Amino acid sequence: GAPALDADDAIFYIADPMCSWCWGFSGVAERVEVLCADRALPFRLVMGGLRNGSADPWTPDLRRYLHDTWNRVARRTGAQFDHALLDLPAFAYDTEPACRAVLTASALLQHAPARQRRILAFFHRVQGAFYLKRADPKALATYEGICDALGLDWASFRETFASDAMRDATQTEFATAPSLAPGALPSLVYRKQRRGTEIARGYADFDKVKSRLDRAHGRIATTYPDTGTAL
Repeated sequence: GAPALDADDAIFYIADPMCSWCWGFSGVAERVEVLCADRALPFRLVMGGLRNGSADPWTPDLRRYLHDTWNRVARRTGAQFDHALLDLPAFAYDTEPACRAVLTASALLQHAPARQRRILAFFHRVQGAFYLKRADPKALATYEGICDALGLDWASFRETFASDAMRDATQTEFATAPSLAPGALPSLVYRKQRRGTEIARGYADFDKVKSRLDRAHGRIATTYPDTGTAL
């Protein structure tokens, strides 16, 4: 199972499916999960809520900002983007449904083997649907093919995704994420004895992440107290 959000001796990956730097970090995140599994170190994906119910207008300024950011991510990480999304006359950049979909998959996989790896696979497929195929994560149909590919029951997914309980759970996760990694997506944090060590804040390559995790794992972390203070 997944470690609780206040668990000790665990690593937390705080991200959002519609965060472009998280998309660039996806290959690193997969390797980190494998590393954690090899070391029997609990790994937990946490939804950060980049734009929770965002009402930001789809202005030329926002589209230019996204265009420039995506280009920076592509240059730094090699991630690919379909920029045609930015030509749409209207788009609501609300990331809550995409995060809720990942948490829905997590709930349905509660007792599955290799659970965190399968949740991460779902997360990465949602990212790819958005950034490569211009699928709208607010549309329920976006998730049907992903569920089929990963062996999740579509009827159960639909029902759980639409439930008030899952909406509440998503907001609870959004409220908790800043105490793990204030102000940065993606982030990797290693917690031990109620303190967190920052392993990555924003994009970092795998070698750097592994080196930091090697140093942190097995000793008491002292980077910051678990109070929500900015990293």
